Amino acid sequence: MGRPTGPGKIESLASNAAPVPRPGARADLAARLFNFDIDDAGVKPEHQDWLRSNVVAAFRRFPGSGLFLQGSASRSGANAHNLDLSRRRVEAVSRFLTGQGVPAGQILTSFTGEELSSSRSGEDERDRAVTAVLLSAPATPVRFRAHAPLDGFEESPDRARQLDRLTIGVGETKEVDLDNGGLVGVLTTGNPAIASVRPSSFPIQRSVTILGTGGGSTLIEARDPSGVVLLARLLVVVKNVVRHSIAIHVVRDNAGHSSQRGTSSIQQIATGMNDLYRRQANVSLVWDGSVNLVTVARDLGDKIESAEGNPSDEWLAVTSLGAPGVRCRVFFVHDFDFTNTAKEELGGVDAIPGRDAMIGDDTPQRLETKATAHEVGHLLGLRHAAPDQLMGTDRVNAGLRISASEADLLNPTPGPPLVIPQIRI
Repeated sequence: MGRPTGPGKIESLASNAAPVPRPGARADLAARLFNFDIDDAGVKPEHQDWLRSNVVAAFRRFPGSGLFLQGSASRSGANAHNLDLSRRRVEAVSRFLTGQGVPAGQILTSFTGEELSSSRSGEDERDRAVTAVLLSAPATPVRFRAHAPLDGFEESPDRARQLDRLTIGVGETKEVDLDNGGLVGVLTTGNPAIASVRPSSFPIQRSVTILGTGGGSTLIEARDPSGVVLLARLLVVVKNVVRHSIAIHVVRDNAGHSSQRGTSSIQQIATGMNDLYRRQANVSLVWDGSVNLVTVARDLGDKIESAEGNPSDEWLAVTSLGAPGVRCRVFFVHDFDFTNTAKEELGGVDAIPGRDAMIGDDTPQRLETKATAHEVGHLLGLRHAAPDQLMGTDRVNAGLRISASEADLLNPTPGPPLVIPQIRI
């Protein structure tokens, strides 16, 4: 039991004179909570009131903040005893704050015993103290960004509600840019069994490398040099590969109508299409490299026509000759259109999800990969989406992006969903 010394006292400190845990940490508010009872670590009511009004309130406004607590003791008593007393004081303040909702992971503590005392007295009330330093994020924001286009990175329009996200495959590495990375002191991962990041400590450069180590979801967090101020977060979703077999056909009839697709063009389309799905959803379209020449024993006319949801005889005559035993079948034809849609179609499918897709030779060269990958997306269960996406229908600004929600539909993430607390940074 300590010796009472009266009410707790608080002394404000200039930010530039406050102790910080590491060079580069930015002090926003600092105060010395002093006049702890002699040989006691109890947090006095006056100290509690100040902590509630200043520290707890700050964390409610800016949950990404950090806190540095430094405990000290007077010079009376043995050095070892005073060092332990300063530890108990700082731990008592930390327990009080975590009980008020301040995250324990954003509190950094230190204790110095009598080491920092400059008093001539062996029992100075200012030495019996805990210094609290509120650490804030720099004014310049830190943010993760896509390093390459169409690489599985989805930028959130509102990071307070939804995080930026990277989709990556197990065993795969991807580069991610980091705006103002020089302000970052440490990068941490919530679950190294799912994803890791390098470099993980200062100096952080313009970009970092993320490795998918196991299926699931985890967070990568960028923190200031103190390690407690949260600057940016990235949701990393690591997916096992999903493989779908695909067969490609070139169609002709017995009346001289024939697709003019060449092997080189088909190889480019297949490679580009597979790259879109692999990089953004870790879905692999497995093609054996062969092109099946299909000859229909009837006149298909100038244009093969069908109706959505009601395949025509022409459609069935073509698809009945397709390769068996594969998940997706693509048929390149001389021309194709749906009769029950308003616009001229470049391609179509039997159903969503389905098995068979047709692509007409009237597809412009710049849209060949887009149109084929779009129709394969329908076969895999995707429906029309925004213009900047692969499943968009705008032919002027033809997007190729697969959204995070579409990636999850194509390739569900293993493990339980990650519960992410909303933090405004």
